[in-house]
This record gives sequence, C-alpha cells and structure tokens, in this order.
Amino acid sequence: MQFLLSVCNKRKEVDKSLKLRDVRHDSLARVLPVLKANIKTKGGITMTVETLFGAEVVPAHKPRNIKLKTIKAVYQTITVSDTITDYLKPNSRYTSASQVFDTFSFLRLETKEHFIALHLDGKNRIVCCDMVSTGSLNQSIVHPRELFKTALLSSAAAVILLHNHPTGDPTPSTEDLTITRRLQEAGDMIGIRVLDHIIIGDSYYSFAERGQL
Repeated sequence: MQFLLSVCNKRKEVDKSLKLRDVRHDSLARVLPVLKANIKTKGGITMTVETLFGAEVVPAHKPRNIKLKTIKAVYQTITVSDTITDYLKPNSRYTSASQVFDTFSFLRLETKEHFIALHLDGKNRIVCCDMVSTGSLNQSIVHPRELFKTALLSSAAAVILLHNHPTGDPTPSTEDLTITRRLQEAGDMIGIRVLDHIIIGDSYYSFAERGQL
C-alpha cells in the first residue's frame, strides 16, 4: 500500500478525491480500482495493478470425479447331467402346454412351490430359465417387477410361466388367477407377451388352453 501511494505522490497525478487519510483507513480492494483509474506514467502508459504486480493468476479448477452405477446382464451356464437325451433340446420350439409339462414334470416331486419363468425368443425357443421365487407349501410370492427385470435383460420376446402345487392338485387358486392377470397386464405394457401360465401337479393346468390368457 505504501509503495502504491509513493508512486502516486512522486508523479502527483492522483485524483484529488483520493485522499491519503482515506486510503490509510480503507481496504486494498477498494483502493486498487481507484489507483488503476488515476495512476499514469509520463509516457502516457497507464499504470495498473497488472503493470505493477503482473497479471492475476487464477488457479484452474481441478476436475471432479463422478461415480455412476451401470447394469450389465450376466448369464450363468448350468450343466445338467442326465441320461434323458431329449431334455431341453437346443432350438426346440415350445408350442404347447404338454411340452412344458413333460419337460418340467419333475417339479411335482418338490415339497415347496417354485415359480419359474421361461424366456423365449421370437421363435418360442428358450433363451433363459429364471427361478423367480421359492415359496412355502402352498404359495410363492411373485412380483411383476422382479419377473420382468430379468426378462428385459435377456431380451425375451415372450415368457411362459409355470409353478408347481406340492399337493398334486393343479387347480388354480384365487391368488394364481390374480397374479396371472397382473403379470399379463404388465407384460402387455412393456411388450413381453405372457404366452401361458402352467400349473404342475399330478397333471397340469394351462391358462392358455382354458382361454384365460
């Protein structure tokens, strides 16, 4: 501050409105703009804060790291060792409920309900088999969000739903009717058709064959 005032006094070109007693009690932030406007050299070159001290160096902003979560579809291959050679043949088209029952009839031996979704491509060939939930003796909890989350990841064109009744009676319960309607409506909204819902017991019950889908 004293250096700036001495420069001003030597050249005697400080505006009269800028008094020494005001400067001594003022802040540098308020004084510098006035000095910048009033200090001149004999050669006509304006003396500013930049010419006296150099240009102000503004530190560059450091780049910020932003973390985002991404979702990737991960498939797990399961090898089934069985003497039955026609079990889930590659490229087999599933066009009837009896085919599904013949393939998954082993579920009638289970003591708990298992809800499975078969993901099909555009030619009704199985591309993925998803175990949606395992329940109790007489019910399994299924939510449309969980079922279609994996169907979207596998790029399924349609799904076939199936679950077993450990009692052996494939007659659908009120809950079976309700969840089938909910899943069908959800599938229609996102473009994944529910082709059938098959209940497996000592025999099978097909919603599609009964005209309920």
